[in-house]
Amino acid sequence: QRTTSGAIVSLSCATLIALLTCVEVADFLRGTSDDHLFVDTSRGSTLRINLNISFPALPCSTITLDTLDISGNHAPDLMRHISKTRLDKAGRSLEDGPRAGDGR
Repeated sequence: QRTTSGAIVSLSCATLIALLTCVEVADFLRGTSDDHLFVDTSRGSTLRINLNISFPALPCSTITLDTLDISGNHAPDLMRHISKTRLDKAGRSLEDGPRAGDGR
């Protein structure tokens, strides 16, 4: 048997499903990105980080890397195996040029 209350429930559910579908499609099409970078401190005291960064118009003498411990204090003893290599304008290593850094 068809009842008015059954029709109201059916129409309400259909409207709610259509509304939720439209909201999800709109959220998908918006395409926002949320970037986060954090350090997982539960895995031990040190974290290995490998960097390979090129600064084409910056002298090696002005480039520094600061390290902080878990409490946010400066920790210079955490830096190891850091080398700086001079590059030419094409990005090739200048083998015969001076090297700076080497973790000091």
